[in-house]
Amino acid sequence: MQVPLLSGRCQKGQDWIRCVALTVTFFLVSGVTAMSDDKRPWIDQGGFGYAISKEPHFSLWWSESTYKISPHTPVPSEQRPSVELEAGRNEWESFQLVFRPHQSLRTVKITFTPFQADSSEISRCPLWAEVFQVQFVPVTIPTGNQGDPGLYPDPLIPLHLIELDKDYDRNAVKPISVSFYYPDTDTNLILYLSVFVPKSVPPGLYQSSIRITIGQATAVSLPVRLRVYDVTYPDEPPLRTAYGVNIDNDFHRLQTPDQFRRVWDLYMQTCRRFRVSPYTPYEYSHIKWTMKGPTTVLSNWVLRLAVDRFSPGSVDISMRWPQKPGTHITPYYGLSLKSLWKFVLHGGLLIGPVRSSWIPIGSYTFLLETFEKEGIGYQGTGIGWVGPEKIKSINIVHRSRRELVADLTVAKVTSQAAARSFEATIRLSLTAGLPYFQSRLLRLANTDSTPWTLNGYFHLVRAESERPEAVNTPNYGLWLWKRKEHPLAFGGAGSAFTYSLRVNPETGGQHGDIYRKVGITLQPGQVWEPENEPTVAIFALRAKKEKIDSLASKIVDGTVKPLRRVKTSVGEERKTTFRYDFSDFDKAMSRYLDQFHFTSFNLVILPPTLAGHPQFSPEYNEILQQLMKPILDHLKKKGWLKKAYCYWVDEPLPEQYEFVRRGMATLKQTYPGVRRLLTNYVEKFPSPNFYGLVDLWVPILSQFDPERSKERQMLGEEIWWYVCTGPGAPYPNNFIDHPAITHRIRYWMAAKWNLDGDLYWSMTYYRGAHWKPRNPWQDGQSERPDGGGYWGNGDGRLLYPPSKEILPPDAPPVLKGPYPSLRLAQIREGIEDYTTIWLLRKKVAELQKHPTAAPLLTQSQNALAALDRLIRSMTDYERDPRKLYQERSLILKTLEALNQFSPRQARK
Repeated sequence: MQVPLLSGRCQKGQDWIRCVALTVTFFLVSGVTAMSDDKRPWIDQGGFGYAISKEPHFSLWWSESTYKISPHTPVPSEQRPSVELEAGRNEWESFQLVFRPHQSLRTVKITFTPFQADSSEISRCPLWAEVFQVQFVPVTIPTGNQGDPGLYPDPLIPLHLIELDKDYDRNAVKPISVSFYYPDTDTNLILYLSVFVPKSVPPGLYQSSIRITIGQATAVSLPVRLRVYDVTYPDEPPLRTAYGVNIDNDFHRLQTPDQFRRVWDLYMQTCRRFRVSPYTPYEYSHIKWTMKGPTTVLSNWVLRLAVDRFSPGSVDISMRWPQKPGTHITPYYGLSLKSLWKFVLHGGLLIGPVRSSWIPIGSYTFLLETFEKEGIGYQGTGIGWVGPEKIKSINIVHRSRRELVADLTVAKVTSQAAARSFEATIRLSLTAGLPYFQSRLLRLANTDSTPWTLNGYFHLVRAESERPEAVNTPNYGLWLWKRKEHPLAFGGAGSAFTYSLRVNPETGGQHGDIYRKVGITLQPGQVWEPENEPTVAIFALRAKKEKIDSLASKIVDGTVKPLRRVKTSVGEERKTTFRYDFSDFDKAMSRYLDQFHFTSFNLVILPPTLAGHPQFSPEYNEILQQLMKPILDHLKKKGWLKKAYCYWVDEPLPEQYEFVRRGMATLKQTYPGVRRLLTNYVEKFPSPNFYGLVDLWVPILSQFDPERSKERQMLGEEIWWYVCTGPGAPYPNNFIDHPAITHRIRYWMAAKWNLDGDLYWSMTYYRGAHWKPRNPWQDGQSERPDGGGYWGNGDGRLLYPPSKEILPPDAPPVLKGPYPSLRLAQIREGIEDYTTIWLLRKKVAELQKHPTAAPLLTQSQNALAALDRLIRSMTDYERDPRKLYQERSLILKTLEALNQFSPRQARK
């Protein structure tokens, strides 16, 4: 099937209108300057690449990968009839093939023949690994003085990709073909092509060809020659990386946990292909842990409420359930006569052959909806949803055989914008033998120093279930699901509330809002003690769907008949325990660390409070140490601890330094073996302000201090760096409208100053003012979430979502991975350049003790001096990619000579 290859300007439907407008804008901006080559935007000036042929239908040329080619970059005058490439084993090498159509190209077929070596005995050969079409992104607001408005190449649309884990040999490799038509004329069509050299490929010269066929006639055949050096790159790059990645569901509309995990794996495959490691490869497979502290247990025999002092304000709900299938213990639900007869036979007591146990049903939490001021909170609306962090106390108000009343006091002890601290008391009432308990707000206090408005409050319920059916009515909301073939309903009922119990479309989890509107403002220290606040009944029923309405009405009316001869109870469990489930985490990390060879991952388990104790208090630290020890032991046993770092605070300001020092001291005590990472942009880094407290220093590029870095590395600490919205030109960064070499040369700088790693804050930031979706396909400029301007074209976006439009909420799920960018491809080239230099230095260190290697060591020093020839400072560096390629070739040749050096042969 033939498909049209898009120029980046032209798509079907409404895109045509936008594309025409963008094209007109582009010509209006650039047309005035086009009269003089000196004033044209740098991307349109050309002067690089190699002409291959000029055919009646098109001109054909190729270029090294480290150039950006616009729709109007001219065909080069220099001719070179073949593509010349160099690579080591386990390395990618790329170049660009450019068509300049003179008329619409119809029925174009490109065939890539398998690589062949001179020796027919070789069973392994390099592979045509990637065929991408380069598309364009409009830039309307340039980034600094190096950018101009116009169309810039960036998204890479895959036409062919190899499977990385497939075992290829020469017999398994077949020619690769892609077919298309291209309707545009006099605009460049660019293919970004990559060759991969498996580790088993012998060194030597390999040849292939690219055949371009128009209709039935072969228009041109382009030879491709690849020199494979006797150099093998490691599976795990020596330069560690930490890149932010997430799934923005406005471009996917995923609905279930399984869909999120499947798509996340596609994102991880893309990270692996381009040799970068995400912050949290286990994003959808976290370590599951629970902490159980001193617990008060309230029961009416049917329901059990566990109030855990270590819980952040929630009450766990369990329901009594038979252990034997087919037995019944709740005949008042109108089930079978058989179940009622069993009940009568046992004298109204569920004893003897009927054995039962407690099963978890869900949890209950009291939650506020507050308003503070515009510009903060959810999308700048001033609204926040504020939950408790601590159970302060549970006080038994009344207790008898039939009735149990307890006042639960919860509190939020920390304060953030639109999420201020509060204290609330909720009365829980249980009647023996009823399938529900009642909850009512008694008291609410503003314990903060800032006034806020109580829009309303929630009795929030969460279900322990697997995607049940949600039912919401004016008087009740519930979920229905099966348990051992019996229908079970869990939810709330009562007047004066609205119900929104639903399945979260993004996570598949169950979330239930039972909401009451209020609308009062509380000043700091003010207490609200409402009179006659309505009560909600939280219930768990075994009942058929057709009987839910009548049962819920009876609950609201208070006419449900309780079981007889049962009673309430209060119990205390004082033991503190921790439970862990590593199953999902281990499965994910075995794939991503052991198989994908990601270099590092972020481990942050630092709740705002633990057992109600504020973060980094002595009590908090003691509990955290108990919590983390089994986790760290598990990571060490798996061999993953050495890859862990803790990146818990970002770019602190001087007024935050004391808090950060306290946190880093806590991590030293509670996270032994995990590197403490700190980013900084406000001062030269590493900084004496944090000596002894940081293991992994990450300054912004412009604040990197080479001398201090050497000193800290001598102590066993690591030095990384990062770029983000800055620094701007002439520093190298990842901006779309800056030259390609600025994305690659930074890794040569990392090698020059012996850095250990590289961090980038996000590859998937598709948001704008007030966190609203912003489509990266339609405008390259990255917008600040606070609405305060722009961050630069492409900042936070190294990947493109698979949907080119923001999807409506009811759109079907898009189960595809992201598209990479030309900038990310250049980052891969840069990481491999760093690895080449690292391999050369390592080999030089091995041969220092061999006197006969002296000539090669001299040659090596000259090769390593490329770092000084290419880089004078972080703002003064080589801008000509050809010189970078020349230096890279010299380093590869020198490394191969060192790898083939034999001290014994040298002595002879």
